[in-house]
Amino acid sequence: MVYFASEEINAELSRVDAAGGKILRPKTHLGEFGYIALIEDSEGNLIGLHSTK
Repeated sequence: MVYFASEEINAELSRVDAAGGKILRPKTHLGEFGYIALIEDSEGNLIGLHSTK
């Protein structure tokens, strides 16, 4: 699985549905390591997002 760096995960998550994807795990706090979210794109690929905010 590929993780992409994000300034603010909520900005990317707000675009997922309109692009035909699904949010599989909403923004989740990882303590000192920041935040992650998992999405599935319109072709079924699993993508991770990571941010420090």
